[in-house]
Amino acid sequence: MRSSLLCCLTKMSPEGKRGAFLYLRVVLASWILLPYTPRILQNWSSIRIVEKTQTRLSFSDIQKNYDALLRATSFGEAILYSDNLTGRIVWNEAQFMESLLNMYELTGDTHYLERFVEHADHVLQARDDFAGRPDSAGQLRPGWQTGGYYTLGVPRILPDGQGNPSLEVQGIHRAGNDHTTIEIIQEDDEHFTLVVQNNFRRNEPLEVVFRGLTLETAEGVVNADLSPDSWVRVRVAGTSLPVSGMWPLTETYRMVLHELHTPIICAPFLRFADLVFRRSGLASYRERAHEYIDACEESFRDYSGSYREDEEGGFFLFEPGGKYWASGLPVPYNGLSANGRFLLWLYRVTGNTDYLERAAALARKVRAGMTFLPDGTMTMPYWVRDSLPYTGWEGRYSDPVNGLYVRADPDRATEDVSHFSLTLHFMVEAQQMGVVFQDDDLRAVARTFVERLWKPPDDEGIDLCNPDWRKGFFLAHNLDGNGKAYDYAIATFTLLSDWEPSILNYGLEVYEARYKDVNCVDIDYLYGEVMLGWSILAFEKFSYRIYLPLVLSGSFR
Repeated sequence: MRSSLLCCLTKMSPEGKRGAFLYLRVVLASWILLPYTPRILQNWSSIRIVEKTQTRLSFSDIQKNYDALLRATSFGEAILYSDNLTGRIVWNEAQFMESLLNMYELTGDTHYLERFVEHADHVLQARDDFAGRPDSAGQLRPGWQTGGYYTLGVPRILPDGQGNPSLEVQGIHRAGNDHTTIEIIQEDDEHFTLVVQNNFRRNEPLEVVFRGLTLETAEGVVNADLSPDSWVRVRVAGTSLPVSGMWPLTETYRMVLHELHTPIICAPFLRFADLVFRRSGLASYRERAHEYIDACEESFRDYSGSYREDEEGGFFLFEPGGKYWASGLPVPYNGLSANGRFLLWLYRVTGNTDYLERAAALARKVRAGMTFLPDGTMTMPYWVRDSLPYTGWEGRYSDPVNGLYVRADPDRATEDVSHFSLTLHFMVEAQQMGVVFQDDDLRAVARTFVERLWKPPDDEGIDLCNPDWRKGFFLAHNLDGNGKAYDYAIATFTLLSDWEPSILNYGLEVYEARYKDVNCVDIDYLYGEVMLGWSILAFEKFSYRIYLPLVLSGSFR
């Protein structure tokens, strides 16, 4: 029998082999899972489409709101971005794509799926290697390069009075280097003033002034104790003072930020493939699904060397030698969560257990960063505990971080609700698939929402139509309950309505109040998140989909 099976497999096409192996995996899983049948049936019973709670909006109301916003952008044509240089594919189009999959799952209407394919094909063709778009190092990589405010500035040479090189200036801040302008003011024959201005996400430009500089002192003064909060570094490039004038430092490096952007962009591609494989009537999409899987596996292989493990679990480093301020440093928890979710989906559609093992290791690392408090709530920092960004560093004159920074203040900021939505999505899906996270973990997040994050306005007459994507009226800014921001993130928290049903009504209240009118939504910065939010709220009228647990061994717990 074994030889017959092997004979049949060798004669199959690659697609047939993949289907056969997936079938065998299901059969094997069913046999191994027999001892776990009672728990599986308990979970599986919640697949039934049963309305969970009475709300002010029916599913048809939610679908009408979604479709109205869809028509307002010519069915998504307004966000068919040609590149990811300002992060619009990763933070806008990818979320919109995932919303289309949700709406198809709910309705079975293939026009949502056709819109998805239109965007997916477009995004894939925008990948650097397919678009023929080399990065600043001249490499064509299987990823979506970014630049703009994300990356370090390209050094600019300032001339002297005769047009010869005098002074090189580079923007080196942690963000917004493309918004930096410098001014040179000659004081006399030997001295000059350097003025640095930056208006990145500021109502009033920030200004830093270095007076009384000479060619002999400029590097020592401006470059003293460089940190990620410094704005520029300089290098003397000539023998005469730079001429007076103003120069924008708008050009920044272009590079693929794989460890954060790639998993977010690829997740909807893999969800599409999973849908195609498990839904009848979608055979015409199978070839495209395989193409998407192959492309995402290729992208992952291009940065898989950045993966590490320690006693807490798995993590990634931002690729050393890159032109991002944190190149060579650990990826924050939300980025680890995005990678964990990406790897879970890679495992689901390929059956490659290497992906599952890494996803589980990332889940352990993320959970280790959480603090579960006596009152039943939880919190966590943005940066990985005890990593260099979290602890800060001093006096690295012979070994500056990323070749630039000799010091940095500790950054122990609590995670904000927007970035935490990446972690929460990973937690929910991992828990449903039987990987690391438990009911009690999600119950703690739900209690945190109720106790600290839900902060509705007292003034009922306040104007809630504000397209500023950062503006918050209902949600705390971070997990500690401070400030207000990022109301759109509440939709992800409604995934917790199995643990705290009231969150669903809160989510519907916010979206009905703030995100029905397209004029109240920043199309380039918030449209995808809002569409994803409406689609999640539509799902949450019913029990959220439960996946058959994937883990067959307690080692992944």
